[in-house]
Amino acid sequence: MLKPICIIPARKNSKRIKNKNIQNIFGVPAITRTIKIALSSRLFSKVIVSTDSRRIANLSIKSGALVPFLRDKKLADDNSSTKSVLIDCIQKNYLTKVPYAACIYPLAFLLNSKILRQGFKEIKKKRTDIVLGVLEYAHPPERAFYQNKKGYFEF
Repeated sequence: MLKPICIIPARKNSKRIKNKNIQNIFGVPAITRTIKIALSSRLFSKVIVSTDSRRIANLSIKSGALVPFLRDKKLADDNSSTKSVLIDCIQKNYLTKVPYAACIYPLAFLLNSKILRQGFKEIKKKRTDIVLGVLEYAHPPERAFYQNKKGYFEF
């Protein structure tokens, strides 16, 4: 059986936080942490980053992910859906026969291998199309982090 693939959609522009996908979290770019988590799970045959940024692409490749192409500008604006980005990536990489594809956002740096494996187990067990991890948070998310003098985001 083919192993699942992982797609990390990471566009360069953000309205609120400049270069948010490559901001340092605990001294490491957020996307690097997320790529390392996906790779360490040993769950995926490929970890692919879909991006419109050469900088994010180079950092992703250095972190162990594949970046086979730069995303079209029409799929990198505020109106682009995650679904359209994932479909584009799957089609361009000829991965339509892969039975499962996971989407992990670049800022999912609190995720871990155990949670990924649990989610995959649930999808297979319940024969569902999607598993979405959520966490209740007592305060507005903006209160969870602050940016220190070096520019790193911390708790």
